[in-house]
Order: sequence, then structure tokens, then C-alpha cells
Amino acid sequence: MVFASTKNPIRLIKNKDLEQMKEIWNQHHQFLTSTGRIHTLKSLNNWFENRHIDFHEYYGYYINSVLLGFIIIRNPKDSLWIKMLAVEIGFQSQGVGRALLNFIITKSEKKQKYTECLIDNIKALNFFMTFGFKIVKFDSEYNEYTLQYE
Repeated sequence: MVFASTKNPIRLIKNKDLEQMKEIWNQHHQFLTSTGRIHTLKSLNNWFENRHIDFHEYYGYYINSVLLGFIIIRNPKDSLWIKMLAVEIGFQSQGVGRALLNFIITKSEKKQKYTECLIDNIKALNFFMTFGFKIVKFDSEYNEYTLQYE
């Protein structure tokens, strides 16, 4: 289990963190999108710079300024979508993903929460289901489930 100082290890991601975020993304690229997109610093920076257009927020889990995991949410007025959740491979199963997801669930108590998960990503599917997410839809075009938090 990763133990942080008494300071909250979760904060908004900044431009200076994008290189670390790119490295984590590319470790998991085959599961983060249906296309298996690999990011360059330029492509990730473009996403990051345009995040407000679609109500996206990027949060990271940090120990000593090192990004260990991130979560990207789409947070319009009526609902909240967890779009990406990834943890540095060496820090998986140590509470980083759990802390990020708990942070988002607590932050958005009154909103309906959703996520999407590729059907082949059994580890992520089980992770979300342990938090109370339930499968509500299957999209055959993208080969993914939509899950809703209950």
C-alpha cells in the first residue's frame, strides 16, 4: 500500500506533469481507448489544452511530486463520466487507483456516475464492479461496456 504524507496526494494535473502522464498512458494504451492510441507529448498536450471544451478534468495521484496514477473525468452539469483511469505498473494494487476513484465518487456525490470499459479488460471491469458499478449497456461497435455507479 502506498502511504502518502498527511497532505492530500491527489490534485489537478498541470502542464509540467504531462510527460509523466504520457509514460503511464503508454503503459496501458491498449486498454484506455478502443483504438489503443499511443500518445506523444504533443498529442497529449493538445488533449490537455482543449480539456475545457468537453468539461474534462485531469487529476493525478502524487508522491513527492511523482505522478503514480491519473484519472480523467468528463464533468458536465448533469452527470459525471470516468473517461480514463491508469496507474503506473509498479504501483498497481497499492491503493492508488482506489484513492483516485474514491476521490471522484466523493467529489461528485449527487451526480450520476458512469464509465466505459473494454470487455477484454477484466481487471478494470472487476475493479469498477467492486466499487458498486453495474453494467448497463454493451456497445458492439467499440466492444465495451457502459457501467453506472449505484
